[in-house]
Amino acid sequence: METGKSLAVESGAATVTPHGSPARPSGLEGLKSHFTEKDPEGGPRWFAFWKHNFCIRENANFGTWDGVFPTCLAHLLNVIVFLRTGFIVAKAGVLLSFTISIICVLFASVTILSAVGILRRSSVECRDVYHILSVTLGTRTASAVGLVYAFTHVASSALHVLGMGELIVGIYYDTVDHDWAVRAVASGCLLLLTALNVVGIKWIIRAQYIIVILIALGVGDFFVGALFRKIPEFGVEGPSSWQLQENLYQSTPSWRDYFQSLGIFFPSTVGVLVGFNIAADLRDPHRSIPKGTFAALFCSMGVHFLFILLLGASVIRSYLLEHPHTVVRMAAIQVFIILAIFVSSFASGMGAIFNASRILARIAKETSIPGLRKLDWVVSRWSTAGSLNN
Repeated sequence: METGKSLAVESGAATVTPHGSPARPSGLEGLKSHFTEKDPEGGPRWFAFWKHNFCIRENANFGTWDGVFPTCLAHLLNVIVFLRTGFIVAKAGVLLSFTISIICVLFASVTILSAVGILRRSSVECRDVYHILSVTLGTRTASAVGLVYAFTHVASSALHVLGMGELIVGIYYDTVDHDWAVRAVASGCLLLLTALNVVGIKWIIRAQYIIVILIALGVGDFFVGALFRKIPEFGVEGPSSWQLQENLYQSTPSWRDYFQSLGIFFPSTVGVLVGFNIAADLRDPHRSIPKGTFAALFCSMGVHFLFILLLGASVIRSYLLEHPHTVVRMAAIQVFIILAIFVSSFASGMGAIFNASRILARIAKETSIPGLRKLDWVVSRWSTAGSLNN
């Protein structure tokens, strides 16, 4: 066998290495060709290099537990669960906080069951949420609804980066009263996540297991600290039936406080359909999506129930209202809970930006809405082989 053939494989008009990246001369000439030559698709070679190494070009063949479950869980155990559960308990009480979590799970379950029903009855292979909308409503209506759905992900990404900003500023200043500092840090995080999405997110999808492990360590860190730590200066008295009784109901019965708390927690379920957006990268989407999504949904609900119970049984109500970082302070080591919040916000924010851009790209490809058609170049350059081009 010739040496040249062992080092490179011919693919159409282009010569590519066995790993798929374009072959080019070495040394200075290679560096020059890397930025000047064109690939067979019409773009520069450096673009093909980034696309291969950082973007998903082929189906990844994920399953239930290595694809759908960790992806959904990372979106459901988000910054709202970590930083706003204490406020919800203080406003609504422990019992009504349980009902808030149950209501959100019920709404999410109805949405999942509807999407699964369409997925299983569709004669065309499902690619993402937009495909479900187009099969059900038609292309034009699906485009309108898809725009709204895309912008919910945009709003969700803003929520997550604000949580990252609040966490970073809170650690530095030990308070979150510096509103402009929080907004500045959040804006920087948003720009960073957007840049990473432009570069590619293959690595973040491959790292879902690591993200879930870090979140699990953060949750465990909080549970251990909540059971054994006492911090009287921040109202943490340790678990007791007396404190649970004090926080069991609303201090002043008010439907306004209840619906305010419901409105705060409800956006945490926005990412419940994220498993459908990776349908093209699954071995068996009809089986993996419902199992993985419901497993993640009920797992996150169980974790949220334990957060509500431990916060209600351990912390004085007034401190829950005034200190959003009570969960961090209660943790045994605190490093793990900080990493969990940061990683969860990072993954959820990045996923929200990616899903929004992916849906907009699909709409641009299949609709005639003025202005959006210009985004069709995104489809041809950044689409995955199994998601947008099928």
